[in-house]
Amino acid sequence: MNAIFSVIIIVSLIMLTVISPSSILEVMSLGASEAVKLSMSLLVVYSVWLGVFELIESGAIGRFLAKILCKPINFIFGKTDEKSAKYISLNLSSNLLGLGGVATPMGIEAQKTLEDHNNTFAQNMLFVITASSIQLLPISVIGLRTQFGSQSAQDIILPTLLSTLVSTVIGILLVKIFCKK
Repeated sequence: MNAIFSVIIIVSLIMLTVISPSSILEVMSLGASEAVKLSMSLLVVYSVWLGVFELIESGAIGRFLAKILCKPINFIFGKTDEKSAKYISLNLSSNLLGLGGVATPMGIEAQKTLEDHNNTFAQNMLFVITASSIQLLPISVIGLRTQFGSQSAQDIILPTLLSTLVSTVIGILLVKIFCKK
């Protein structure tokens, strides 16, 4: 993948040199500036939510959330231990809020604990659910749309909800059909 991106960058720079040699520095500076702005705005959103989920994870709320989601998690993922269920519930909660970047650390911890218990079915299920982009509120996308001046940033909620529902249900069914517990 690095080779592909390197080739794209090199070809783009060569094309820019041929088409408009005087604008190379301006375009590169503008691109870098926009990349830093975007990174900083996402950093703020993710920092806040990572802090919130760190508090949830370390406190009683994480255990409470795992207890509430115990039956649905055991139905979808099969029998899981308490620690795995806690990380799965935190991962799913983050993803449901549309915070995929925040969900990643919890997903990695869930995968590690599931691997320790040799629960490959649950690992596969978590991977598929996460890849299906399960989310109820696409907070990151709404934040970006608001930042870039969208008049109705929340208009993507219904299409996101419908697409994530369909892809997640199909993913769960396929894992239940093709993977063994």
